[in-house]
Amino acid sequence: MNEFSERQAELAATPVEIPPDGGEIDPHLDDHLWLRVLKLVPGIAPDEVGRLQIDVQAYFLTRLFEWETGSGGPLAFFDNSGDLAGLVAAPYRHLGLDRAAEVYETLLASDGAQRVMDDRSYMPSDSDLAVAGVLVDEIGDHDADRLVFVLSRPAVFSI
Repeated sequence: MNEFSERQAELAATPVEIPPDGGEIDPHLDDHLWLRVLKLVPGIAPDEVGRLQIDVQAYFLTRLFEWETGSGGPLAFFDNSGDLAGLVAAPYRHLGLDRAAEVYETLLASDGAQRVMDDRSYMPSDSDLAVAGVLVDEIGDHDADRLVFVLSRPAVFSI
């Protein structure tokens, strides 16, 4: 665990340098970039995230949604990060993932997501969880798409 913590601290402190086309890519680029972007966001509030450059917002918000969903389920994202929920569809579109944006909007409008955001003590029903699960599966995992996007914008993501 100490090695993991030390590696995380090292990545967070080291600037990300994205090489020009044809250069060698760090296999830990996504983790490294994530930790550096977190340093740019003093808190995860809509106005703070909104100050990020649009390309960085697209990376940050879609990754946050997918990773939170992967660790706790989609309704956990709305419970934990509901203040950002309305900001996620536009970044999917910015990444060129229009279908993911449409499905995300359907998920955001679902009864389960709305209830969780309106009442943080609400325990989602089996039906809420089933609907959310199907929609999240349809949104998919876009880590590879985000990395292609990042690599196409070295000036923005060399942070």
